[in-house]
Amino acid sequence: EDTFKRRILLDSLDEIHPKRGEKKVFDELKDRAVYLPTSVTSENAFIVKYADRTQQEIAKRLVRTSLATIEHIKPNSEEGENNIANFMLTSAGANNLRSNMPLYKFINMFPNIPKYCQKHINQIIELIHKGQLKGNETYPYKVKNTLARESKGRIILDLSEYKYTREDAMAAEKRHYKKQLT
Repeated sequence: EDTFKRRILLDSLDEIHPKRGEKKVFDELKDRAVYLPTSVTSENAFIVKYADRTQQEIAKRLVRTSLATIEHIKPNSEEGENNIANFMLTSAGANNLRSNMPLYKFINMFPNIPKYCQKHINQIIELIHKGQLKGNETYPYKVKNTLARESKGRIILDLSEYKYTREDAMAAEKRHYKKQLT
């Protein structure tokens, strides 16, 4: 296939080790390359990429990117842990697009991310209040801390509607797991 592939460019840039004095310019080049259009972010890029594909392939691609996936707030490749404090639900398209990019840089590309994170946590809080996520009462506090740190303060979740204090949430989780053991 003879079309440009953004991912190949980004991967090849990761393999280059700039010489002394070139690092600043090289890092700026890599940062700008991330903003190149993709079939996820640009209708034109989508049309070019899928022009010769079947209707089934196009439909599959449109559905696939909208499926929910678990996102590491701090990327696994950057030593992000595999625990609840580092997980959020996102679309497969956003997860793939972000790849291992730091959250604060991804927010530069998509400035509505803080708003979406707040909507997500509001839904989680509602489910916890309904008793549908027992054993996860501390999640809002944990994810709030992770998002604030990884976004460099650009995502500060509002938990004012949450009925649990941090201490009450820890006690509720403890009761839940104690009950599970008996």
